[in-house]
Amino acid sequence: MPSTNTDKLKRRKLGIQKVFERMIERLEENDKLQFEPTIVAIENQMEIIHGLNEKIISLSNAESTQDELLDSQIYDFDMEAKLWRYRQNMRDHLSSSSTAAHDCSLSMSVMQQPEISNTCYRSVEEEPRASLQ
Repeated sequence: MPSTNTDKLKRRKLGIQKVFERMIERLEENDKLQFEPTIVAIENQMEIIHGLNEKIISLSNAESTQDELLDSQIYDFDMEAKLWRYRQNMRDHLSSSSTAAHDCSLSMSVMQQPEISNTCYRSVEEEPRASLQ
């Protein structure tokens, strides 16, 4: 009976891993708007995978436990490395876009015309004259 449960858990894990592959493809398409939500979705699925790995290992027989543990840890490491790279890409994109926005606002401020003030200038005749005495 434990092997049936283990098989179900392994199939579920494989299904989630296929979802990961599709999400990674999205990230590789470089759609910057989808970076953050996709990374968050992958992180949530990684937590599910961790739970499944623990259940699979606890239900596995002694002979297959070592292989399951090695496979799951290698997979986790690979996914964490990919996520780190995509998080770094997202940070780089955000910092470059904020720098570009700052540069754009600076160039726009240089191009703006000065404000017209409401100061009234009087003619020379209107200025008060001090007596020369």
